[in-house]
Amino acid sequence: MDNMVKFTVNNQGFWSGLLTKKNGDEIKPSPFFIHPLSYMHVQEMAQLSKKIYQHLKEDEQCFIHKHSADYYEKAVQNKNMTFIGVFHAGQLIAMSYLRVCADQASFQDEIPNFKHQSFFNGQKVATLGGDCVHPMFRGNALNQLMIEYRIEEAKKLQCSAVYSIIDRHNHWNMSPYFNNKFQMLSCGIDPSDGGEIAIMRYKEQQPQRIGKEILIPSHHFSTIDTLLQNNFVGCEYNPKTKQITFRRTALPVHIKSHRHIRQIRRLHNQIKEHQYV
Repeated sequence: MDNMVKFTVNNQGFWSGLLTKKNGDEIKPSPFFIHPLSYMHVQEMAQLSKKIYQHLKEDEQCFIHKHSADYYEKAVQNKNMTFIGVFHAGQLIAMSYLRVCADQASFQDEIPNFKHQSFFNGQKVATLGGDCVHPMFRGNALNQLMIEYRIEEAKKLQCSAVYSIIDRHNHWNMSPYFNNKFQMLSCGIDPSDGGEIAIMRYKEQQPQRIGKEILIPSHHFSTIDTLLQNNFVGCEYNPKTKQITFRRTALPVHIKSHRHIRQIRRLHNQIKEHQYV
């Protein structure tokens, strides 16, 4: 977003920008602020959570959990979690959190069903979650800004990578992560609610790309799952066509396996048949 101002108060980062939309309509630009939340914001956090649930569409699949003030009161006291909020005219209109994970157990608690290696030589990683924006103020790229803000916080905390989960049906939440250079690594089922999820990761150093790009409609789950199992990663998302760009970032392992070779051949034929390349 243009016209962003970044400054520090009492060692806490504050970002300021301008809102331009309300209820989907253009408005006169008005200022907002992004900064960490604390114990004194607990009631506002619970009210925002309730407000968002009141305005969810009946068929809207949204990776947001409704929480009470008691939940947020305990959560803000967790030294490994940092909640951030977006304020406009003194009102909390968006929030999310960052959690620092220093071991595999805490990481798996945040990112379930992830089979890739996450920790090397005792490095810390960050996980992002709780992304939510008040329905009146969607369309201002606030979710994308909160992701960018938390990436900067993760770097300050010396985290080697940043992970998050997105609901595979939740297209409004896909673009902000891809726009912030996250990559889709794997897909699975969330054990807490049975929802279909995708695991996203951001790393400062991008992996080497091998082979051509493949564009897959985001709802073609079986094809996407097969690509991810064969060393492809999702790199970009087009919200207009709802297609994800996949690239292979490593040569296939266990290439001598006949089962693996047959799987690659079937995938290749499927891609040619649907003209995804």
